[in-house]
Amino acid sequence: MQNFFSCCFSSTSVLPTWACILLSIHTDWQDKARHEVEQVLQGNPPDYESAARLKILNMIVNETLRLYSPQPFSLRIVEKETKLGNLKIPAGTNIEIPFIAVHHDPQEWGEDVDDFNPARFAEVVAKASKSSRAFMPFSSGTRVCLGMNFSLIEAKLTLAMILQKFSFTISPNYKHSPACRATTWPVHGAHIIFQNL
Repeated sequence: MQNFFSCCFSSTSVLPTWACILLSIHTDWQDKARHEVEQVLQGNPPDYESAARLKILNMIVNETLRLYSPQPFSLRIVEKETKLGNLKIPAGTNIEIPFIAVHHDPQEWGEDVDDFNPARFAEVVAKASKSSRAFMPFSSGTRVCLGMNFSLIEAKLTLAMILQKFSFTISPNYKHSPACRATTWPVHGAHIIFQNL
């Protein structure tokens, strides 16, 4: 249980951080998300049910996860000899699955792969890219992160509360410097200027 909460803590802390950085740069999306939050929540605090109705916020969260996956890679051990294209991978081999590379592959996401474009998630997630398996910020299949739903709902509730109370812009002191270790985090911090609404 301790691992569950520690993993959820790191992914839920970096996800709203990156989303706020992106929304402070792309204020048009911040305005769209705030308008949706105002319409859906009607001044009430967000909860599980209302968070499910925040479609624009969900698109923003998914695009943030694509650009800055909290889990940039996953380690696996090959159980039996496997053929991958022309490559034979022997049983017992440790492999790394680089989610972040797949999330930034122009063959999957198009030429605007490095742009913040939440509209790519306007339909179901599986249609956002060429392959339905190209979006896996929490891994996929039977190895999907147990804390995924917890992390997503906590991030959406946090962002909805921030959007209800603040407008924000990026500070001139902000230096864009993502780094991948256990999570993808901004090395020099998130220099954002918040203003009360």
